[in-house]
Amino acid sequence: MKDLPIRDIMNRDLLLARESMTVGELATFLTENEISGAPVVDEQGRLTGVVSLADVGRATARIGNIALDRSGPDFYLRDWEETYNTEDLQRLHVEGGGIAVRDIMTRTIHSAPEDATMQDVARAMVEAHVHRLLITGSDPNVPVGIVSTMDLLAVLVKD
Repeated sequence: MKDLPIRDIMNRDLLLARESMTVGELATFLTENEISGAPVVDEQGRLTGVVSLADVGRATARIGNIALDRSGPDFYLRDWEETYNTEDLQRLHVEGGGIAVRDIMTRTIHSAPEDATMQDVARAMVEAHVHRLLITGSDPNVPVGIVSTMDLLAVLVKD
């Protein structure tokens, strides 16, 4: 399994955030797509970085705070694996939500070639302390997919 080519498990459907998105728009984008981060492109479509919920958290910690209405009867009854939906997100107010993604994103882009093995990619993610890695094709500047820690875990639990 360690030698499984990453091209066999990568997600070829890249969801891209735009630098010009606000943090509020980003939060909606990530939640609606049920992802925790995404590559970021500029207005010309060039990759400029990556952004994640951790970046949103760091930004809101610097500029304000996050307030969630906890008055609903089921707020504390959620199981750890339940996800929040768009309706839940509407109850979330991110102070400073108008800040642009370009101001909070991570400019370092970690990637691996599509002929890398699952072990190579997992090692690169551990060493870089990242939860997603862009996968490139013959041109190392053009992503052809993405792999997340969840993708790697899914391989381990497959029958």
